[in-house]
Amino acid sequence: MKISGSTEVFCILGHPVSHTLSPIMHNAAFQALGLDCCYLSFDVEPRDLRKGIQGLAALGIKGFNLTIPHKETVIKLLDEVTPEAARIGAVNTVMVRQNRLIGHNTDGLGFVNAFREETGVSLRGKGVLLLGAGGAARAVAFQLAKEGIANLLIINRTLSNARALVRDFGKKFTSVNWSANAFSPKVWDRIPLERVDVVINATSVGMQPNDPLMIPRSLLKERLVVCDLIYRPTKTRLLSAAEAAGAKAINGLGMLVHQGALAFELWTNKKPPVDLMKSAVKGHLDLR
Repeated sequence: MKISGSTEVFCILGHPVSHTLSPIMHNAAFQALGLDCCYLSFDVEPRDLRKGIQGLAALGIKGFNLTIPHKETVIKLLDEVTPEAARIGAVNTVMVRQNRLIGHNTDGLGFVNAFREETGVSLRGKGVLLLGAGGAARAVAFQLAKEGIANLLIINRTLSNARALVRDFGKKFTSVNWSANAFSPKVWDRIPLERVDVVINATSVGMQPNDPLMIPRSLLKERLVVCDLIYRPTKTRLLSAAEAAGAKAINGLGMLVHQGALAFELWTNKKPPVDLMKSAVKGHLDLR
């Protein structure tokens, strides 16, 4: 990659951010399309986010992504947020147009595109168990409702956040049967698992080797599709247990690539080479 005085810069802000594979896939796409662009990552602590955003605007950054823990707090720092991102309450992609920062959310559609590609399963009419109620979970829940799922059972450590998700989306998607639950060992006695077809982990539990298995092994069945939004490690304890039970197991790598591809198209107005982006991140993981 050649960097010059005319190179346009894109980036991702997070804390921590050293694990991100976004620079790998975006720089591969820029190079493949012959675009004079580069993509960097910046570790920005929450207390410095306002200064970081102001600095990006001042430096002429052309677009950027947000990851944990900035997807929700960034909203108040932007000039405009799309109606869908505002309803979700989280932004993962920002376009810079005429010095205005415009927030989008590509996470939900990125997840659904990856799910469809990797499983071939239609989400319409399905029952979904969603672990988590943060920014990524809200984006996924919103898109799942748009896809026409029948039931969404949300389990979150903080019950008020799960209830807020149900309150915010329930009035718009009245055909979905919503349920908010607090995470506890006894919650599994109350969950109607016969109504669950898809399990999605949208929490960070599973990133560390000693993280617990959030769902009892006995509840993982062959008929389930189990998705973990985590992509490092590529096979979490949850996915290993799902495979052992005969369930279909997919990690978050596809979502990473597809949400990134949607952001790439917003920034450049060009169709991204999705297969190449996926190959780039897979190749990086294989080398480590």
